[in-house]
Amino acid sequence: MLLRTSLLILILLWPLYAACQKLTIVVSNVKSEKGYIRVALYNSPKSFMVKPLLTAEAKAREGHVMVVFGDVPEGDYAATVLHDLNDNKKMDENLLGIPKEGFGFSNDAMGAFGPPGFKECIFPVTGTSVTTGVKLRHF
Repeated sequence: MLLRTSLLILILLWPLYAACQKLTIVVSNVKSEKGYIRVALYNSPKSFMVKPLLTAEAKAREGHVMVVFGDVPEGDYAATVLHDLNDNKKMDENLLGIPKEGFGFSNDAMGAFGPPGFKECIFPVTGTSVTTGVKLRHF
């Protein structure tokens, strides 16, 4: 009975597993090996830069760093990237609100006076393996 129940659950959940992809974000222009490269993934304009769907991180390394997400369902996503130099899990800013740490957005999108919108950052996740890049910006 237990074997039959386990098999039924596996059959029912297989389409969900099969629809998940591996997403690799290649972060370039990393200026220091201090801290972590943190990536947040969003799937709607409502949650963008408020509540990420998924997060991942990798130890910083000068040059470029790959941050990998496993089991990402197919769909359209936007990513934000932070080089968290002091590992405090937030963007540090100066007195004028200008970022003191490297940051970036998918599609290398930039807003005129602030961050870009969700639409400017969207990229598709389809197939079994997707790779996209983000270049860090520094002020």
